Amino acid sequence: MGDIDDSFKPASGRRWRRGNRARQLVWVPHNFCPGNAEAGRHLDQNGLIFGNGAEGLTVATLEQDPHSFAWLRDLRAAELPGAQDQARRLIGQWLAAHNSYDPRIWAPPLMSERIVNWITHFQWYGGDDDFRTAVFDSLQVQVNRLRKNARLHKRGVARVRAAKGLIYAAACVPGYGRRLRPALEMVERELTQHLFEDGGVYERSPALQFHLLRDLVEIRTVLAGSMSSLPPVIDETISRLTPLVWLTRHANGRIAQFNGGGANDPGMVAAILKAAPEVRDVPDHAPQWGFQSLLAGNGPDASVIVDAGPPPPGGFDTAAHAGALSFEYCADGSLLVVNCGVSAGLDRVWREACRATAAHSTLVVADTNSCEIQLGRGIGRRPRHVGAEKVKAQGVGWTDFSHDGYAEKFRLVHRRRLSLAHDGRGLFGEDRLEPEGRQSRSVAERPFAIRFHLHPDVTLGDLSTGTDGSTVSLTLPGGARWTFSAEGAAGIELDESAYMGEGRPQASRQIVLSGETSPDGAAHVMWSFTGEAIDAT
Repeated sequence: MGDIDDSFKPASGRRWRRGNRARQLVWVPHNFCPGNAEAGRHLDQNGLIFGNGAEGLTVATLEQDPHSFAWLRDLRAAELPGAQDQARRLIGQWLAAHNSYDPRIWAPPLMSERIVNWITHFQWYGGDDDFRTAVFDSLQVQVNRLRKNARLHKRGVARVRAAKGLIYAAACVPGYGRRLRPALEMVERELTQHLFEDGGVYERSPALQFHLLRDLVEIRTVLAGSMSSLPPVIDETISRLTPLVWLTRHANGRIAQFNGGGANDPGMVAAILKAAPEVRDVPDHAPQWGFQSLLAGNGPDASVIVDAGPPPPGGFDTAAHAGALSFEYCADGSLLVVNCGVSAGLDRVWREACRATAAHSTLVVADTNSCEIQLGRGIGRRPRHVGAEKVKAQGVGWTDFSHDGYAEKFRLVHRRRLSLAHDGRGLFGEDRLEPEGRQSRSVAERPFAIRFHLHPDVTLGDLSTGTDGSTVSLTLPGGARWTFSAEGAAGIELDESAYMGEGRPQASRQIVLSGETSPDGAAHVMWSFTGEAIDAT
C-alpha cells in the first residue's frame, strides 16, 4: 500500500519552491485526550471511504463528522499493526477527493478540527517525504482559506473552534507564527461577548459548553508548549466554564443532551476536566444559563439534569431545541431517561425532528412545540418565563419548575415537580397543567402527552394497569430492576423512539402518558421511577 492515493493532484495555489517545502512541524502538540480503542478497531476492520460524493461510512461508533479526522485519535488508541498505514491511506484518499473548496467540508469549524487533528497526530502517522509534502501543501491551502473565512462564520462557540485551527497552525507549522495574534484576538472577542454572567454559553448546550472548555484547554496547552504567551481571558474563561460542565455531567461521565450536542466520550470528558482547574463545590444550578441538577446525597451513581431555561438568544438559536422542563436521569451508573439528542452527520429531517418537544422527556400539549421552531432557522414564539425553585419542608426537598410556552396558544402553564431519593434510586415527579389568566372554554379538553424516552440499553418489561394507576417493569444494563409507576393519566403506552447519543440513530422505547385537561383547564399526573432494593449479601 502506498502512502498516498495515486490519483492525488497537488493542491493549487501559491507554492513553496520544492527545495524549501516544509515536511516537519516546528512543534508537535501533546495528545492528552484518549481515543476510543473500540471505535478504532471498528474503523480498522470496516474502513472509511472518502470519495467524490457521499462517504461510504460504516463506522458504527463514529461520533463526529468523518471530515474532522477526529477518528485519528481512535485509530491511534487501537494500537493495531498497520494502523499508521491505514491513517495515511485515508488521508491520501481525502486529499485525492476533497482537496479543493467545498462549502460544507471546508466550513471553518470543521476545517479547523481537521487542521488540529492532522497536526496533533502528524508524528504518529508519519510517511515518506512525498506524503508529508502533500499534507503540508494541503495544510497551507486550508489555513489560508480558514484565515479568510473564520470571521465570516457565526458568532460564539463555532467561531472559537474556527480560530483554534489558526492557533495550532501558528504554533506548529513553519512560517505561520505571524498569524497567532489575530487568531487570539478573535478568541478574546468571542469570550468577552458571548457568555452568560454565570459562565454558560449563549447556545445553552451542555455539549457545546464542554467543547468550548476543551478548545480552550487545548489552546492553552499548545501555546504553553510552543512558549507563546497566553491571554489572561483564556484562563479566566476556563475557570468560569468548568463548574457548569461538572453541573451537566452525568454520574456515568457523559454530558447531558440538551439543545443539540450529540455524542461525547466519557474518557475525553474526564481528561479535559482533569486538565481544567479543580472545582471543590459543583453548583446545582446556573440561573442565567438555565440548567438545574438534582444530586443524590448518598448516590454517586445517580444524577438528574433539567432544562429550566428559555431558548437561547436570537442569533444563537439556530440549533435550539424545544425542550423546556425536559430532564435526563442517570441511575445505578446507567442512563435511564434521556432526550433523543442529535448527532453529527444526521440529515436535515432527522435534525429538525430531534428539535421537537416530543423528542424530549417532558410534557407536550396538543402535539405542539413549547416554542416555535423555524425550520433551518432559530426560534420564533418562545416562553416568557421558564424557571425553577428549590423547596424544602419537614425534612423533604424537591424542585418546582414551570414554563409558559403554551400560554399564548393554549392559555396553559406547565408545572413540573421533581424529587430525587437520597440514595439516587428513586425519582418522583408531578406534572400539572394550569390555566393562565381568565378561564375560558379554550383551556378545556386539551390533549397532552408526557413522554419518557428511555436509553436503548434499558429493557422494557410488563405493563400493568389498574384502578390505582399503571406500572411498567424496567431492567438496566447491569441487571438492576426498576419500576415506573403513574397515576392520574387517562392512558399509558409503550411506544417506539430513537436515540442519537451514540453518534447514530438507535432504536429505543418510550413511555407515554396521555390525557386531556378538565373543563377548568387543569391536569395533574404523578409518576415515579424506583429501583428494587439491593441485596447487601
